[in-house]
Amino acid sequence: MNATHNDNQGSDSDSEYDFVGTESVDTSNNEHISEESDLSNFDIEQGDVVTTSQPETLQKDGIIRQSRPLYCAAVSLQRFKHLFQFIRFDDRETRDKSDRLGLIRYIFELFVKQLPKHFVPCENLTVDEQLVPLRGRCCLVQYIPNKPAKYGLKFWVLSDVDGRYVLSIDLFIGKKGNQIQKNVAANVVLNLVDHLPNNVKQGRCIIFDRYFTDIKLSEAFLDRKMTSIEVVEQRRSFLPDELKVCRQNLFSS
Repeated sequence: MNATHNDNQGSDSDSEYDFVGTESVDTSNNEHISEESDLSNFDIEQGDVVTTSQPETLQKDGIIRQSRPLYCAAVSLQRFKHLFQFIRFDDRETRDKSDRLGLIRYIFELFVKQLPKHFVPCENLTVDEQLVPLRGRCCLVQYIPNKPAKYGLKFWVLSDVDGRYVLSIDLFIGKKGNQIQKNVAANVVLNLVDHLPNNVKQGRCIIFDRYFTDIKLSEAFLDRKMTSIEVVEQRRSFLPDELKVCRQNLFSS
């Protein structure tokens, strides 16, 4: 992180929000490492404390007034914004230009790999979509009119039924070029499930709604020594006629 600091910047902003500046004139490597570590810890702590009912940025006075002592001791407001301006999680030269998640792909996959390592789920798991509200400038924002927020980032989530712990997650990034994708729903479920270790997958039951229901998906679960509970629409082609609802009156034929 090659960020430089000007001591004259943001003095008015800091005093306005009662932040205590902690920058040092020393710009040694140890100082930079310590500052980066403080910034990371600060961001993790902020994610744990700040909820969707609170303002989304530190620039809002509500969060500043409710700040924990850790916030003020770690970094000043102006320095925080200055450092965040230069944070990158990839190399522009080696980035996959066609990947819409390329900016954070590496760190996102590291996060997903860690999820199943820290929780032992019950025998029932569930797969569903979740819309995280967002109206910012982002090419990944989706519009779903039947959702309360309507605009946001669409995630596919595999979670534990009892503990509601997220075991695997994927972000919907839209179509890849002009390619026509087939069996999208089934591939989403299998991609989430295959992130789990074999000893976690075996014997588990996956529960999901009619959007994901597919006979080939059920067979794929059996191959993985898993079972599934699904909602089946009567219009599905794989459903036998004997199981379809007859709308005619009894004895009318």
